[in-house]
Amino acid sequence: MRLWSSMDSDSRHFRDNIRFFNGHFSFTTLGVSLDESYTNMKSGVYTFRAHGTIYRNVHSFGPTSRPDHLQLYFYDDDPGLTHRKAATEQLDQDVVKKLVDILRENPYSQQFRSLGAHRDNLDDYRIDLNTDQRLDQRKYNRPLSSEVAAIWVEGTDLAKRFDRRITLCGNDNQRHSIHVTAGSYDPLSYPLFYPRGELGWHPKLPKRDVPWPVVQQP
Repeated sequence: MRLWSSMDSDSRHFRDNIRFFNGHFSFTTLGVSLDESYTNMKSGVYTFRAHGTIYRNVHSFGPTSRPDHLQLYFYDDDPGLTHRKAATEQLDQDVVKKLVDILRENPYSQQFRSLGAHRDNLDDYRIDLNTDQRLDQRKYNRPLSSEVAAIWVEGTDLAKRFDRRITLCGNDNQRHSIHVTAGSYDPLSYPLFYPRGELGWHPKLPKRDVPWPVVQQP
């Protein structure tokens, strides 16, 4: 909250670079089809104009991929934060370290950091991201790491723990889109707004002055 609201120098640096910070710590990547007639420097003012849908992808962590986004969390127990530094050289490293420390309580971060000990041998590992929302939404409920994701090894009985899931693999580099109505879409895409992995918008989100039985109806 101090980083968001105070006038300290590190807070101003954080807010001045908030788009980069969120993109760096996001578990997902932005996907968009650009209108090439506008998004060029050939004539006029460069304009970022999307043609169609803007979406969010989450990537597997195969051997040919370089550490970024979700994979950087594998290395966050490294005291030197070497991989973070390499990607944020132009930013205040004290702020980067503060954000790493804040996100240590993030349930996604907790799960992904546990793969750090196996990052040199990830071929058999799988990550299941829970895209179903069955937490009790009638009260504030911080998700547990075991509720948002599961890590398992090929051939074990931990597979298919969640009814709705995205499975990421350590032996390929596939990318998967997260549906915008999944409660996990917001915390995976905007972790600095949801530092504890709180659910974002989803179809069962309770409405003000609407009884819970009505919310549960189709």
